[in-house]
Amino acid sequence: MKKILSIFAMILSSSLAFASCPSVATLKLDSSGYQGIVNIELRKGTRPGSSAIASDSLFTRGVSTFSGICAGRYFFTFGTPDSDQVSTTQYFDVINDGNRYSMPTITVVYTRSNSEGNKVGSSKKKDL
Repeated sequence: MKKILSIFAMILSSSLAFASCPSVATLKLDSSGYQGIVNIELRKGTRPGSSAIASDSLFTRGVSTFSGICAGRYFFTFGTPDSDQVSTTQYFDVINDGNRYSMPTITVVYTRSNSEGNKVGSSKKKDL
């Protein structure tokens, strides 16, 4: 019985967290000149000292959607699994104006030579 109550408490807690932070952050990724797995992280805060709050992987291109995002400053990182370098998007803010949360969508084109769409930069994973 104790185990069932514990599981119920975890489910209720995660449901309440989503209800209190209903924003969704979306990364639309396209790839030019690269085909393979791209690891994506949604990070909260600024560099250095940010924290990864969610991650996903895509094959070459697609859309990653992260839900339950609270108000704050965020950025995405993305890169290949075998590299210690990642590209980073510009910062974006999730805002709660008292009536609703913003629902940011960031679009990037991943390429080994340059990028289009939002500004990206190269960083070492350990420096984030």
